[in-house]
Amino acid sequence: MAAQVAAPIGAVLEGGYDPATLAECVLATITALDGQGTTRSIAPDPLITSRVAAHVGYFWTL
Repeated sequence: MAAQVAAPIGAVLEGGYDPATLAECVLATITALDGQGTTRSIAPDPLITSRVAAHVGYFWTL
């Protein structure tokens, strides 16, 4: 979608306590954003999602 509207994309990965796992997650994220490979997802948690949206909305109007 970002490519269609010429918008940049940013990603924030939480964690990083295990460098090998962090490296794997960074590679998977970049690969997925590039449209390659497979993606894995989990259902969003409504409580967490609404809290994150409220926080982001402080900086960017939702």
